[in-house]
Amino acid sequence: MKTTFVVTVTCPDRPGIVNEVSRIVLAHGGSWQESRMVRLGGVFAGLIRVEVDADRAAALVRELQTLGRDGMSVTAREARPEDRYAGWRPLRLVLSGADHEGIVQGVAQFLAEKRVNVEELVTDLVPAPFGGGPLFSAEAKLRCPPEVTTGELRGKLAELGASLGVEMELEESSGR
Repeated sequence: MKTTFVVTVTCPDRPGIVNEVSRIVLAHGGSWQESRMVRLGGVFAGLIRVEVDADRAAALVRELQTLGRDGMSVTAREARPEDRYAGWRPLRLVLSGADHEGIVQGVAQFLAEKRVNVEELVTDLVPAPFGGGPLFSAEAKLRCPPEVTTGELRGKLAELGASLGVEMELEESSGR
């Protein structure tokens, strides 16, 4: 029997972090299933889904937590597969516009009110062409409940985008 964990790792960025974590996973017979890692503001942040034999899970988690003495913050949360979003449509939202406060919160509040789940969100600031202020961009993978139409979301997002001063495009996605 296998146990699956989502492991989070944060610490000041430096070479060797992925090596340290992967060495421990391998030493316990774990399988590195998928991950997302990024350096933001000089801080390394990683999310890793790891599968391991159930009888080795506790020892794996204990050893991962020893990395805390090296300045890392490590957590492991057991993950259980669920079919909570069966029948929900995958969508992709792309947003861009002049940066200002409240863009993420405005969009997140709207999506929450419509019960749309944000599965992945990537945001960035980029310099505007011709020396203007920074441009905010975002791309999100979403899951939309069956009772909310894509057309309804597009219309409401266009209104929200106009009020926030950003452009938003919503499209059907193949999901994952």
